[in-house]
Amino acid sequence: MKNLILCLTLFLVSKIQAYPIDPRPLRMLVQESECVIVGYVQKIIKEKTKDDDWGDTKALIEIKEVLQGNIKKKIIEVYFTPNMICPEPPIYVENTTIIAFLDKRKDTYSTHALNYGLKTLKTNEDLDIYKNRIIEIQKILKIDDEKVKFEQTVEWLVMCAENPITRWEGTYELSPQSDFMSFYKQSKWEKFGLDLNKKQKERLKSALFDRNKENIEYVDFGLVDLIYNDYTEEIDRLLIDNLKNINEKKFWNIDNYMYRLSHRTNNPRANKIGKEFNDLYFEEYGVLKPEIKEKLKNLITEFLSIIE
Repeated sequence: MKNLILCLTLFLVSKIQAYPIDPRPLRMLVQESECVIVGYVQKIIKEKTKDDDWGDTKALIEIKEVLQGNIKKKIIEVYFTPNMICPEPPIYVENTTIIAFLDKRKDTYSTHALNYGLKTLKTNEDLDIYKNRIIEIQKILKIDDEKVKFEQTVEWLVMCAENPITRWEGTYELSPQSDFMSFYKQSKWEKFGLDLNKKQKERLKSALFDRNKENIEYVDFGLVDLIYNDYTEEIDRLLIDNLKNINEKKFWNIDNYMYRLSHRTNNPRANKIGKEFNDLYFEEYGVLKPEIKEKLKNLITEFLSIIE
């Protein structure tokens, strides 16, 4: 999360127009990667290679399952550079179960699209969810009829977005404008999110409301934007209730609430509060002093009093 904040801050300050790589959601990873594996990270070794492009550290990975490509070895070496900051590198950790999207050169591998190409799974359920989505999109990508392929891809993205584990994989392609990383995308957008049917929107609404009995996560705003016009008042109430009870650890996310709720008033002060909040928060980013916390909380209270 700190790396994400750093990247966002750099963008806002310097107005950078291009990110080193395009973000890669799951569909694109499957489409682009030479190999996809389920593996177990046995060991991390600091070892500089002859080709610096590969990185200065290698992970020894036991292959549990090959989901794509042709890998015969039981253990492979994957090189990476853990000390990169922006773009964020893949970080392999010993004794973890992973799904990795890999590119091969001779007898070694690198992670396709850096951190996007590494999924570290906490539970067997998480692993099964990712495996199922990968197998499904592999089949969809082979469909010759472009209309059918498009429709099935949209449905697959909705399925991804419904589940918190794969939410970003779906919302990034259905509602790219909801993620600040879309500013860095160089390639053409597919317009997957424009023609969601009523049942798909109802499913996304259920996913949003079931998930957010506490503070809304950054990735959930993709769901908000996809269905907002159909459920405006209900979603406004959800955002307001979350904002009233927001944890101070989520203060960095305040702008996403205020931006979406400011339409409820013609008072220009509402927009100014958001800027004041961000200026104060990011100036003091780190351990907030008690007096700064109090000022931030007062700004939230003032904003709520205006828009309710």
